[in-house]
Amino acid sequence: MQVSMNHEAKKKLTFLVVDDYEPMARTIRRALVDMGFREIELATNGSQALKLLQQQPFDYVVTDMEMPQVDGCELTKKIRGGPKTGTIPVLMVTGESEKSRIVAAISSGVTDIMLKPFSPHTFRKKIEGIISGKMPLTLAQRGGRAGKESGGNEEKKRVEVEKRTVLVVDDTVANIEVLTGILGEIYRVKAATSGKKALQICQRNPPDLILLDIMMPEMDGYEVCNRLKKGEFTANIPVIFLTAKGETEDMTRGFAEGAVDYISKPALPAILKARVKAQMALRERAYALEDALQHQIENARLLEDVSRMTRHDLKGPLAVALAALNTLTIDDLIAQNDRRVLAQEGATALQQVLEMINRSFDLHKMETGSYQYTAQPVQLGALLQGVIRGVVEMADKKRVTIDLRQGDEEVVAAGEEMLCFSLFSNLIKNAVEASPSSGRVGISVARQEMTEVVIHNRGVIPEKIRTRFFEKYVTADKKGGTGLGSYSAKLMTTVMGGKISFDSNEENGTTLRVKLPVAEAEAG
Repeated sequence: MQVSMNHEAKKKLTFLVVDDYEPMARTIRRALVDMGFREIELATNGSQALKLLQQQPFDYVVTDMEMPQVDGCELTKKIRGGPKTGTIPVLMVTGESEKSRIVAAISSGVTDIMLKPFSPHTFRKKIEGIISGKMPLTLAQRGGRAGKESGGNEEKKRVEVEKRTVLVVDDTVANIEVLTGILGEIYRVKAATSGKKALQICQRNPPDLILLDIMMPEMDGYEVCNRLKKGEFTANIPVIFLTAKGETEDMTRGFAEGAVDYISKPALPAILKARVKAQMALRERAYALEDALQHQIENARLLEDVSRMTRHDLKGPLAVALAALNTLTIDDLIAQNDRRVLAQEGATALQQVLEMINRSFDLHKMETGSYQYTAQPVQLGALLQGVIRGVVEMADKKRVTIDLRQGDEEVVAAGEEMLCFSLFSNLIKNAVEASPSSGRVGISVARQEMTEVVIHNRGVIPEKIRTRFFEKYVTADKKGGTGLGSYSAKLMTTVMGGKISFDSNEENGTTLRVKLPVAEAEAG
């Protein structure tokens, strides 16, 4: 079915929206109506949804995860288990980003997951993707495409990497050989002749699917499956029972233990391949969902941490603005010229606050390569003086002296003023925080082939993080730290075409060097 279906075709599709929070249900219905869909039923919980599914057919289900009585995961499982509903695509909408909850949703059989809050554009893309049947590529598929261009040997390696692994568990070697012969050209086949050995293999290197015999000595297939489903890293491996036990009660018990399918021996090769292929397709979808959702979770975490870091950075210019306003308000003896200077300082600081708020998500844009950078002349000496005014109160509390040294000639870099302000504000604050009480933070500005700002303090970067100092989320267990300070400094410096480095040891303390291009007028 094509997404570009006409209006009449859209009107015929039926949606069931399940959410116990009525405003959210109405929001989803309105988004569907805006897309051109008209047949939309609402249910306030999973139980009501199941009744509606029994009474009438639906083409698609959109459900919340957290609901009373029957939650979204349980609802999805029941939809998948119904003879008439098993193939209905299910989009789960949730505010949960905890990995275990996401894994539970994927295991229930959802078609796709969308994290709250979401935009109408995101919702539209999800619905269009489900209708068209398009799913995101897995990591293995993306890697495979890149490797395809590397020649014959690389192509052979790529195929081996892309092959999914089937673990055959059977105490009869002849059965293992038959199954390997049937599946070996399509999948990598591993074998275990006992339940104990199978569990060991799964702990070391979990397969993508398990074909499990039931009747085995010491530990039968039921117990093996039960233990797998209780394991943190094995719970989501699909298990197909392959056995001569074909009674209804045997099959019922197998499904109760967590099996996804049941094949009676001797299995016809075509049937075996088809059943394994179907489960592998579901497994691929689960991998793709986990990959996509992990990316969303990382983005959400990054945005939250950037917001927290921005709030931290705002304190400097706000302190300058407040100090200027307090002085103007309290001291009536200030000369007119001094009043103008203070007012200008306060206005400049507030302008910096506004710019920082407007740019609070720029770090995310830089990381994804979508940031639009425009180089302009930046007078580093004047900018650093403004940064120092913002951290002087923090320095005074620690009795730390900040010493800025620059030559008579102003050094002008090619950069963006607000990026430079955020960059050096972050680095100088960190230097003050790391400096011993009554210590000194030295800052020098010079121009060589590039402009260079050097920041020194007597503190030492812990040895355990030195090799990863500029990586994301690396922190020395600093209270309230996000591990984004040095990472963002690296990103901003790189975006402006510069270089950042450091030296840190017990003898000399820590020296940070930031090099930025010289402004064109200066370079000439």
